[in-house]
Amino acid sequence: MKRENDNALRLALRQRAERQHAQLPSNFAYQTMQRIKAEQRRRERRNALVSIMFVSLVALFGLAALGYFYGPTLLASLQYASLPQSSLSLQLVLPTLFCLTFFAVINEVLKRHYRAK
Repeated sequence: MKRENDNALRLALRQRAERQHAQLPSNFAYQTMQRIKAEQRRRERRNALVSIMFVSLVALFGLAALGYFYGPTLLASLQYASLPQSSLSLQLVLPTLFCLTFFAVINEVLKRHYRAK
């Protein structure tokens, strides 16, 4: 009889210990929500960084293209800017139109990107 009681007590203690290890903390939902919020903040920060890098890269490529295609023309127009001219030179109008078009396109792309958020 004593042996059966000992085995029963051991079994009860083992089951109790297993149940205690399997229990979740009392603030499990709160901790889980905090982890989810932290992950969302990290993801938003990463997306913001990628967006800033993308916009910077596009701007740099735009400026590089502007310099490559219209660099000599812009330099020549700056050299002759002090001379009086009766009409606008085509050499100055084309780069200006290119710049305005480039900035208008970038403006629309950024509006659509940030309006969606």
